[in-house]
Amino acid sequence: MEQNKQSGFSLLELVMVLVILGVLSATAIPKLSEKSVYAESAFFDDVLHGVQYAQKLAVATGCGVRFSISSNRYQITRRGVSGSTACPTSGSIYSLAAPHPGSVKNDCGVSGTFTTDYWGCEDGVTLSAINSVTGASVSSINFYAKGDASINATITVASKTMILVKETGFIYAP
Repeated sequence: MEQNKQSGFSLLELVMVLVILGVLSATAIPKLSEKSVYAESAFFDDVLHGVQYAQKLAVATGCGVRFSISSNRYQITRRGVSGSTACPTSGSIYSLAAPHPGSVKNDCGVSGTFTTDYWGCEDGVTLSAINSVTGASVSSINFYAKGDASINATITVASKTMILVKETGFIYAP
């Protein structure tokens, strides 16, 4: 007697594979391609490097540098007044724009313009800072000529945090 052996997948097995692939594509793929995850990560890195740049600029110039924060934007300014190259010996005016190593597109303001001022923003991503000692919200952090900062701070970008050490100006992401 001759047996008729056929190999392959049954219709039930093929349908189950299609169902599993459908469930995976409906749940996993949108999470992998969400812009907000990438935007949050990129903005976190941008803020971290901005704080490091502010501290290094203060040391390099010997003048105070301010890192200002507002909702989803930061800006770096130097101590001094427009038209003057000398670092003022008194007062706390931080009105000079800190130079950016290259020009950046102004996405959170006037669309299509380019600037050499050092700032960053990301729509839909929150940015905040608190004084690590008092727990109070802060809108700016100053760096001085020795590299030290005005406060111990915890800076939060979306759900990620970074810690700033007052005495050294060192910033790290735990």
